[in-house]
Formats: sequence, structure tokens, C-alpha cells
Amino acid sequence: MRHKIIRLLSTALVLMGSVVAQVEAAPILWDSGTGSNGNAYEYIAGTITWSAAKAAAEGMTFNGATGHLVTLHSNEEASFINPLYSSDPNTAVFGPWIGLNDIAVEGTYAWVTGEAYTYSNFSAGEPNNVGNEDGIHFWGAASGRPLGSWNDWQIIATNGGGYIVEFESSEMASVPEPAVFSLLLLGLAGMRYSSKKRKA
Repeated sequence: MRHKIIRLLSTALVLMGSVVAQVEAAPILWDSGTGSNGNAYEYIAGTITWSAAKAAAEGMTFNGATGHLVTLHSNEEASFINPLYSSDPNTAVFGPWIGLNDIAVEGTYAWVTGEAYTYSNFSAGEPNNVGNEDGIHFWGAASGRPLGSWNDWQIIATNGGGYIVEFESSEMASVPEPAVFSLLLLGLAGMRYSSKKRKA
């Protein structure tokens, strides 16, 4: 019986490791701190155009919510997002795409979600529309501009800095008890049972 319990606990620990790895790879919730909104954010690395990034973001889901390129509404939100990508050397100069653009009307900026455009963080001299630049991305730490400030760029240009996906808290399902805790309880129960058997 003791060997069965040990095997059960070993299996539980392996499953727990798998679940923890999956949790770590999930989008990050902004659920505390000044201005927090409960939304989830995820940095996706890679070389991609603004249009392809928009389509890819809208094809992602998290906990029932459909993704979109990130929309920003405060310095606090920007400060929360910057660490998600700034350690990737591919974002050192050209950081990730965001959901702001002036595709419909040149010079009139709009978020992909239709939310009001009330917050701006363009770096000095931007936007300048050199070569018909309709998509917006973050500047990276080695760009010579403030980290996370914005630049307009051509939507057909391939940005090696990837993109940021946002998932709205209002669309998310209630978060169930993580399986990792259920497995932990199972393991503890098995250990207690084993201990009782030894005493008997």
C-alpha cells in the first residue's frame, strides 16, 4: 500500500509541475496597484507586421476573453506592461506593436477596440508619418527614446519586437480553483493516510 501512495504522490508532483509551467506561460493579470483594471496582458515575441499582429491577437483567447492588440490609457498601465517585453534583446530598439493606428484617417488615431483615444505617449518628434506610417509600436530601452514611448511605423514593415495582447476582464469567466491546488491537497491527504498506516 505504501508503494502505491508513493507512486500516487510522484504522479501528483509531476502533474503539479506541468500545471505550474502552464500557469507561468499564461498572460499576466494587472489586478493590483494604482489604476489596475483586472485585464490580462501577454507579450508575443517574433517578427511580424502590424496587420498580422492585429489578426493574431484577435485569434487568441484567455479564460473566455478574446484578445486584441493592447490599448493604453495611463502611465501606470504602460509601466505595468514595459517589463513584459523589455528583457527580450529583440525589443532593444523596436519594441512591440500596440493597438493604436491612423489607418482610416491620416493623423486621426484610434484604438483597435474603438475605445476613446485619451492617453498618448509619443516620443519627441513623433508621430511623423515618414513613408505613410499608420501603425504604432513601443520604443525599446536602447532606442535613445524613453522605454515604452511610442513611434509610428509602416503597417507592412516587419517588426522584430513582436506585439502585446490584451484580454479584457469583463469578458473573462470566473477563474476556477487551479488544478495545482487540488493536486497538492491530494498529495497531502495521501501523506496523512500513509502516516496513519505506519502508526497502526
